[in-house]
Amino acid sequence: MPVSGRQWKLDCKRSSSMRVANKLIRKSWDEKMKERARDKQIKAKQDALVQARIDEKREKKRLAEERQKRKEENRLKGAVVQSISTMKVKKMSRKQLRMIRKMDTSNEGKVFDLKPIEKTKGLKGKVKI
Repeated sequence: MPVSGRQWKLDCKRSSSMRVANKLIRKSWDEKMKERARDKQIKAKQDALVQARIDEKREKKRLAEERQKRKEENRLKGAVVQSISTMKVKKMSRKQLRMIRKMDTSNEGKVFDLKPIEKTKGLKGKVKI
């Protein structure tokens, strides 16, 4: 034995010899299969709930869009329509032109809102109709 009191090589216990084989730790095949089936059922229920929530949100969004579209159509139906000559439109300022919209009322009573008339700076302030 050396002066330090240690041997040159220590007797190390191997991890394999330290391990205790316990049969209770291991699950049987039947238990594993039952657990898998249970997990599968839980996942299926969870997916169904998530899908139901997604469908509900989509339906809500669709109904809101329809309601908004109907509201806009009704607003356009109730709007006051007045024909203005092109000469008057050409003389109007930009602020006045923001209030005017070009409309198409020829389609089966439905009113289609086109875009507002605007003066473009590229045409030197002239109105493009």
